[in-house]
Amino acid sequence: MQALASLDVGMWFVLVAGIVLTGIYGLRVCNNRQPRLSERAIWLQHVYEFLPVGVFVERDQKLVYGNGQFKQYSQQFKTPHPFSHQSTQGDSLFSLQSPLGDVCYFRLIPFPLDHENEMGYLVLNESATAYQANFIKDVSHGLTDNKVESLDVILDALQQILPSSLIYVAKYQYPTQNYHYFAHRGDDFGVNVLMGVPLLETKVAPPNHWFWLQQSQWVECCNLGFIQSYNPSYLGGVALFNEAQEPLGLILILQKSQPAVSDAIKDFLTIFSNRLKLELSHELDLIKIKLNADRYREFISRSNDAILDIEIHPGIYIEKTFDQQWQDLTDHGQLLHFNQAFLNLFERTQSCDLAQLLDIKSLKHVIQYAFQSGYGSETLEAAHKMNNGKMKWLSCTLMVDIDDGRLNRLWLIIHDITDSKMHIQRLEHQSQHDHLTGLPNRHALRQTLNDRIDLASQFGFKLALLVLDLDRFKEINDTLGHHYGDVLLKLIAPRIEPLLQEKRAILSRLGGDEFAIVIPNVQSLNEAEYLAKDLLMKIKEPFDLGVLTVEISGSVGISIFPDDGKQSGVLLRCADVAMYQAKSVNGGILAYQKGMDVNTPRRLALLAAMGNAVQGGQFFLCYQPKLHVKEGVIHSAEALIRWQHPEYGLVSPGEFIPLAEMSDVIVPITQWVIDQALSQIQRWQKIGYLIQLAVNVSPRNLLDENLVPYIEQKLAQYQVSPHLLEIEITESALMLDPERAKDTLQKISNLGVSIAVDDFGTGYSSMVYLRQLPVSTLKIDIMFVRNMCIDPQDERMVDAIIYMAKNLSLKVVAEGAEDLQTLERLTQLKCDTVQGYVIAKPLPEDGFIAFIEQFEINGHKKAP
Repeated sequence: MQALASLDVGMWFVLVAGIVLTGIYGLRVCNNRQPRLSERAIWLQHVYEFLPVGVFVERDQKLVYGNGQFKQYSQQFKTPHPFSHQSTQGDSLFSLQSPLGDVCYFRLIPFPLDHENEMGYLVLNESATAYQANFIKDVSHGLTDNKVESLDVILDALQQILPSSLIYVAKYQYPTQNYHYFAHRGDDFGVNVLMGVPLLETKVAPPNHWFWLQQSQWVECCNLGFIQSYNPSYLGGVALFNEAQEPLGLILILQKSQPAVSDAIKDFLTIFSNRLKLELSHELDLIKIKLNADRYREFISRSNDAILDIEIHPGIYIEKTFDQQWQDLTDHGQLLHFNQAFLNLFERTQSCDLAQLLDIKSLKHVIQYAFQSGYGSETLEAAHKMNNGKMKWLSCTLMVDIDDGRLNRLWLIIHDITDSKMHIQRLEHQSQHDHLTGLPNRHALRQTLNDRIDLASQFGFKLALLVLDLDRFKEINDTLGHHYGDVLLKLIAPRIEPLLQEKRAILSRLGGDEFAIVIPNVQSLNEAEYLAKDLLMKIKEPFDLGVLTVEISGSVGISIFPDDGKQSGVLLRCADVAMYQAKSVNGGILAYQKGMDVNTPRRLALLAAMGNAVQGGQFFLCYQPKLHVKEGVIHSAEALIRWQHPEYGLVSPGEFIPLAEMSDVIVPITQWVIDQALSQIQRWQKIGYLIQLAVNVSPRNLLDENLVPYIEQKLAQYQVSPHLLEIEITESALMLDPERAKDTLQKISNLGVSIAVDDFGTGYSSMVYLRQLPVSTLKIDIMFVRNMCIDPQDERMVDAIIYMAKNLSLKVVAEGAEDLQTLERLTQLKCDTVQGYVIAKPLPEDGFIAFIEQFEINGHKKAP
């Protein structure tokens, strides 16, 4: 506070001095040389009258001018010139006492004027600084914890500030449920201040906040006997409560007259009330500890958490070295209490002693950490090895009792968090690993590539990336079914991993029937090609799928760091390009070369035709309904783009969307989809249907600076409410450029447009990052939903995502529900919205409306 007061003085001096030095001179000239004040002088005089500091001028040591604040001081101290004796003393601190007993501290700052017989003065009120200095000095000499003496010191300091007041302090007694006299200062005029005071019930201020009342106000609010006997004209007070909102005490300031209670005095009263609150709260805590000793022991015995209570007598000086403190603990520590949960967790008998417990590594680690870190209340995680060799994860909260520099007691509360810890580890594993094969997924591969590239750059060696694609896998899938295709994919890793171990190579599944192999250190391209040949020979060996044996082949593309690229994304693209070309060469192996054709003839034709497809009207939208599970209604859908190619017919989005994302054509395609979606919303709106449409946006779109202005322009054009448009972005896209994605999505959200994270559960985004985004919806990835009724792991993943989303106040959409069993299970898990073939396939515009109308006829509240 002193620093702030000093800052205020400096700021006011700079501001006011400039005005005063110019202005008073103008006033003097106007008053002495001109019969009538100029407009400037009148304006300056008006400014001085309302300055928050006093200004006065003396001529030949006689007062000739004083502003409004100066006149207030004259009235307060009942004299025309309160500072007449100090103006000749220079820049020094002095005090004045008013007839009412108020003491104020001032400092005069002189400044010369043009006329040699005139002198101007700034009057700076430094009461706050002076009060604070005196208060701290007085309190610091006599303050002792939890003693009446400390209260006396503070009361004496307050009485100096408020000499004409009755300062009353009461302490709440729980047995009587009344406030009882604790201390007071000031003339009580024969009033019995020792009487009990009922619990203060006033609505004028919340607990622990001072209130200040005129007589007419306190008569209505505070019907207390001794206050009425004293009959003050002004009343201030505060009711003290602890954090549990339990009453602790009461402070009242009773004044016969109403002196000015400055902000400084209010600050001191707040300090005093906080100090008393701490003392009374501590005293109440001690009482509770004594009253609840039996309850404490009962709590320990019944708690499911392991609890350990250790007393040290004599206490350990906390300023000793760690080794000395630990020796004192082993010599003087006594095990007071421990419960059955503690014995069960640490596999101990009823006769265990402190020495045995301190030999347990996990407990020893936690206690030693507390000794070395300053005894703060800590919660630590520790690993504990059981007698059978299994590991448990423990959350250990340690609390200590330190008095007068001695550690007298410590408590340990230990909770077994093994299940939750393992659950988190499983979720982290699932986010980085393919759910079918257990191999690292695409996102883990990128991280591995980045790490290995850093090492290769540091030590100057080459790195190889191989992309392996299984030939004829689609035939097996289509002929035998997905189950046998999954069995085959699971057999790939065991078949080829022995070959990879020699090279310390890392295997990942990119998705579908594509795998990637990272060789951290290769001497040349030949080394990678030799491994690729061995891999393909192994893959050509028959696979036993249980009911039959199948044979497949493969294609391998190779890229080399740093020859083909220095970033993980570049190396992946190059190896992928080479892999597609390898399908048409003998041996099925090809290394990337600059200028290599990235596309097959069909892909080239599609890529070339996409630019004209938008203008040519070849694209159209279908709409897949989403069922709101709880309400049983359809009020949202996803807009899905389709391409009717004049030569190739209906082209799958899975084929042309990746091609579009590789080129700039994705921008006009996305803009077309947004335009068509908003136009469709408008048409539905006109016939009475408010349908929210979700539009997919690619990672490239998040980098487009025109995306947000385009959405804003189209919303205005079609006069569509922003909440009826939802932008879907994949979880993996968020992590490509997190900061830029966050900025773009925030701007979209500011328009009122909803944001959904698509394919959730397959990415690598953290919960901390997701909470920073303006996301309203999570869409569970189709691969979890599709198999959740046959794969317990997938069901647990879906359940975990729904649970997490609910805790983050997010809506959940389950995508890929294909049968009633899946729909029923999602309903049981309280999923908000379901999308999939069990509801409806993607429908054209007319078919969509017909579906909704038929859906309503069949019953609003029933799922189909």
